[in-house]
Amino acid sequence: MGQRSSQFTEEELQDYQDLTYFTKKEVMHAHMKFKALAPEKVGHNRNAKLPMNKVLQYPELRVNPFGDRICKVFSTSQDGDCTFEDFLDMMSVFSDSTPKSVKAEHAFRIFVKYFCCISLCFHTPSKFHSYLLKPHCFYQVDVIFIKLSDICWHLIRH
Repeated sequence: MGQRSSQFTEEELQDYQDLTYFTKKEVMHAHMKFKALAPEKVGHNRNAKLPMNKVLQYPELRVNPFGDRICKVFSTSQDGDCTFEDFLDMMSVFSDSTPKSVKAEHAFRIFVKYFCCISLCFHTPSKFHSYLLKPHCFYQVDVIFIKLSDICWHLIRH
């Protein structure tokens, strides 16, 4: 903090530190990253809610094929739009200091629900059997789903 002016009081920073796996300095750094996504919006209102398309510009999410699902899981409104607190929660869960059990819980929320939905869609006979997929493709979808479920199971166990 030093000479820098902060949009947060010392008490607010302490609360964020207590509620995340971040230090006060890391909270400030996360806010700087959040603000960089939409400086015109966050600069005037630290409680601004950024649309998912803005949050997905964050480099780590931009290259992640599950970026939209990650945003939806951490968004309090579940639509992918994020406040700073949503963003901070997301950054905290992905930090090195977060316990593996917490990471596993969020991995489950991100991946398993996503793949269960895909599996259900591919197994809806009236929509996909004769229209989008040939019968031999169902086996390939099942194999992929099983492999992805194994990955999620591995994340939960370790």
